[in-house]
Amino acid sequence: MSDFFRRIRIVSWPIWVKLLAGLVLAALIPIALVLTLTVSTVQQVGSQNVQLFIAESSARQAQTLSTAFSRILAEVNDYIQNDTNFARMRAVLPTSSTTFVDPNAQFVLATELQNQLVNVTDPLYDEINLVNADGQLIIQAKADGVVIGGVNMADSEAYHRGVEAQLLGQGQSLSFDVEANNRPVLDVVHVLQVTVPGVRNQVVIGYLIARAKPQSVIFDNLSVASDVLEMSSRLVTRQGFEIDPQGARELDTLNVDAALFDAASSGRPQVERFIRSGAAYVRYYTDVEDSPFVLITEGVVNSVSNQMINFLVERGFALILGIIALIAVLVLLANQLLAPPLRRISQVIQGIARGNYQMPLPDAQRGDEIGELAGSVADMRKQVLDIVNDLERRIEARARDMSATREISHTAATQRDVQQLMDQVVNLIIERFPNIYHAQVFLLDRDERYAVLRASTGDAGRELLARGHRLAVSSISVVGRATATGEMIIARNTDTSRVHQRNELLPETLAELAIPLRVGNRIIGALDVQSRQSDTFDPEQQDVLQTMADQVAVAIENARLYAESLRQLEELERNQRVSTLQAWHEYMNSVRRPHLESAAGVVRSQKSEHDTIRQAALSRSEVVVGEVSPHHTVPVAVPIRLRGQLLGVVEWEVPEAEFDQNKLQLAQDLTDRLAVNLENARLFQESQRAIRREQVVNEISTQLTAQNDIDQILQTAVREVGRALRAPQVSIHLKREPETNGHSNGNGHTGESR
Repeated sequence: MSDFFRRIRIVSWPIWVKLLAGLVLAALIPIALVLTLTVSTVQQVGSQNVQLFIAESSARQAQTLSTAFSRILAEVNDYIQNDTNFARMRAVLPTSSTTFVDPNAQFVLATELQNQLVNVTDPLYDEINLVNADGQLIIQAKADGVVIGGVNMADSEAYHRGVEAQLLGQGQSLSFDVEANNRPVLDVVHVLQVTVPGVRNQVVIGYLIARAKPQSVIFDNLSVASDVLEMSSRLVTRQGFEIDPQGARELDTLNVDAALFDAASSGRPQVERFIRSGAAYVRYYTDVEDSPFVLITEGVVNSVSNQMINFLVERGFALILGIIALIAVLVLLANQLLAPPLRRISQVIQGIARGNYQMPLPDAQRGDEIGELAGSVADMRKQVLDIVNDLERRIEARARDMSATREISHTAATQRDVQQLMDQVVNLIIERFPNIYHAQVFLLDRDERYAVLRASTGDAGRELLARGHRLAVSSISVVGRATATGEMIIARNTDTSRVHQRNELLPETLAELAIPLRVGNRIIGALDVQSRQSDTFDPEQQDVLQTMADQVAVAIENARLYAESLRQLEELERNQRVSTLQAWHEYMNSVRRPHLESAAGVVRSQKSEHDTIRQAALSRSEVVVGEVSPHHTVPVAVPIRLRGQLLGVVEWEVPEAEFDQNKLQLAQDLTDRLAVNLENARLFQESQRAIRREQVVNEISTQLTAQNDIDQILQTAVREVGRALRAPQVSIHLKREPETNGHSNGNGHTGESR
């Protein structure tokens, strides 16, 4: 035996294991078995008793309701069976439309109905309605008075039930309906028939409709009072209505089993067991005789057994206190033996959670279970470190894949209208993602100090845009952080997040995500989405939103480049206009103006009468119309514009009688055509001059090439250049450089050829 104990090494076992093993074997196992058997027995017996109690209570309640329904049927029937009463009703319900009805008889009958059925000691009815065979109200008797005549009740549920009862050969029927305020309407409909000579079957002359009091007939008999069991009752009809103590309403089909309901309505009571909110229930279905209702009673199965279990717990309180005291002593002792090493192991595990994998673990060398546990923790730490390293590698690979995807998506962003693209993106986000209710796009300003709202959704978005809403970069907000760090920022729960900035126009936001708009390494803004659900943005959705953000960023950059190209094009056109104007000025000053003035014999004279409109046309660069002259002509000055530059003015004098808007338009068109033709002519003449210059250069070059002697070349060059330039004197000077050794090959001065 001693060898056995040495082999199993009981001494190496932890003390808390020894204590707990002895405690479990000595006390807890027997107590647990006894409690389990006791609870099982109590629950089984309690369940059976509850089912029997609910069945008996439901049967008694159904009988009470049936008696109440029979009573309201019987009182109406007794009243009608009285020959005097029936004769009075027949007198006001003629079988022919030509029969005279005495109004006094109607009033007397209405008063009798009020006194005998409504205004009694224990009234069962709220009102009595007498209608003819067509549904027209003849008499209405209520507690507060009577009414002779009234609306047609042919569309009422009671009238339809009366007609149905008459077709089925029944004298009475119960009609049920629900008013708008959830008040049940229970009518007793009695078919009034008489025998008419010459007619084989009885003729229906009308219907007596007695509206029962819901409180005394239904609600007073529907409430359940039990100090032992939690249960409730309700009435259900085939028409899909239910009545409980709170009122009547449409039936919740989830709370009624259709098959059991049909069986119960056929007179076979049914029992159903179900679970609701973790509690077991019993539901009992039983038919209510002489009515269209099925009574459903349900109660909690464990209510009785729980009371019995609580009773047992109270009786065993002393035993439980003793066990608790014993456990407290054992735990205190075990804590003194086990707490320090377990605390060290706990610190190591917490270090793993913080990412510290190098904390010492000396307890791994122990030979007991604590040592085994410490060794397991060390092994687990190594495995966790391996998993973390592997996850880091996988995350890096995933990041590369996402980066490649974003680069591909950049090429798809070709929209030039930035505002339209941003509006489409934010609207598409809230349309396609049910968990997102607000989306917006921010762009950085020129100084990159603020993220300015450029596109937003909903009324709140329009208000924010109207305000010029903006957020500072690096501010305490997801947009500020995203634009500052260039990373996706998520506020999973805005109630606890430190980066979410609340907005009074968006009070429903519980989660917010901001994605930076990046072009290369430059941040130009952020895409911001918000949700009414906390922690709702999953990784797949983040990837899609990231792709959209990249597309928006590329589109904005493309628009910037497009605007830059337009600016450069505009600058090129401006330079071309300036060049054109300069060329014209040079042309007019150097060539055309002297030639034209000389050819035409122009003499510069005093200021003419058209100078005013000419100067106005030149200064304003638009058509100017002067005052009517003494010769009954209208002076018109039209500026000559070429590529946006003003070249001059064309002046007309148009007879006053022929002057109109068409003449002005014709003058403008002719001037525009003149500008084009002038430019073409100038360009042609410039090209001709360039050709002539090239010809002269070629001729001189040819003559120079034909000479071999330097003096002849110089003489020819002087002669031909002077002839080409029409210069009276041309000189060519050749400079001689002195030799490096101080000697000169010539006379050391500049040679000259003329």
